[in-house]
Amino acid sequence: MPTLHLVPYQNPVVISAQKYVSYLKSPKTYCSLHIPLSKTHYYIEPDKLFEAAWKRFPDGQLDMWNASRCFAIGQHSACVFHCMNVLQRGLYSLADHLGVTFKFPIELANWNQVIVEIEYKIGNELQMLGKQDRSAERERRLTVLGT
Repeated sequence: MPTLHLVPYQNPVVISAQKYVSYLKSPKTYCSLHIPLSKTHYYIEPDKLFEAAWKRFPDGQLDMWNASRCFAIGQHSACVFHCMNVLQRGLYSLADHLGVTFKFPIELANWNQVIVEIEYKIGNELQMLGKQDRSAERERRLTVLGT
């Protein structure tokens, strides 16, 4: 596991990660990352960026960790990639919670299919609530009328 050494260097912070490379004679090499001071907390404490999701989706913590660190070092495309993976876990969790099913594993469905099914389930739930509210309102009116 790489070790991190934080060394202040003018405006940015230099983070040296110790790496072991098998093809080199020396077992140690160093890699430096220049991270603006304003973004060092994303690199050091990646769980803080995704605090609620970190606890709710422990199997997505690696993507959250990578997204936070990619953001800190300015790798924005990679950050978006990892954030989309986190979002996908939430989407699947919502679909599962609502009882959305497919004839195949949900991982083979595209996001649009999953979202359409989620919206359909929510629409059905709202219609059911609407009917219950209407029948309850009818009962209340009948009670008020004394019939």
